Amino acid sequence: MQRSTAASLPRAKNFLLGSEDERHAAQPVAQPDPQRHAAYGPHFILALRRPAVAGRLASTLDLRINMKYFTREWWSGGCENAEEVFREYEAYVATVREFLPANLVELEVSHTLHDSEVKTVSVDLGLRYVAMVLHGWDAALQNKVRYTLRFAGATEFEQVFPQQEFVESELGDLGYWECELLDSCVEVRMLFVSDAEFRIRFTEFSFEHSRYEV
Repeated sequence: MQRSTAASLPRAKNFLLGSEDERHAAQPVAQPDPQRHAAYGPHFILALRRPAVAGRLASTLDLRINMKYFTREWWSGGCENAEEVFREYEAYVATVREFLPANLVELEVSHTLHDSEVKTVSVDLGLRYVAMVLHGWDAALQNKVRYTLRFAGATEFEQVFPQQEFVESELGDLGYWECELLDSCVEVRMLFVSDAEFRIRFTEFSFEHSRYEV
């Protein structure tokens, strides 16, 4: 979706990484279900987690990143046909798995970002690099884990924040994420409980994870 009005909406940020003008102007952004988890892997998170919150914060403006599988409409509507939606996404990932960065596949298969919170985001426009630190959980949602995600060869990093006035949280917990293989890069999209969304396009991916205690 073309967002020609983004410049007039300060809550929407789109870093076109590598652009000479923006390189100088842009600033860095500062109940598990065991059966479903076993069937669909760590990516399957509790579909009915907080649909009421997502619905209450649903955006009234047509400014969105367009999640293809785990859409805000689907979430706020009660996540109908959740198994079917997850099967469709997993079937798609299976068709492109060999072309995705190996570390991204490992994150999808063996870890989860569900209920994680973004703590820091670093952007280097010149090096086309985005790094993100999140505090979340292991795949069983039992132990606290710190994740560091690194996106190299990044060409776009778009953030759409809640458009309502005086929201309780700009981000909140990460609810759903999905990846897509494009012609010359990979795109990862994230949907937060606050209705905020991230979209990153990149060519290389790595991550680190470690247990931590509060």
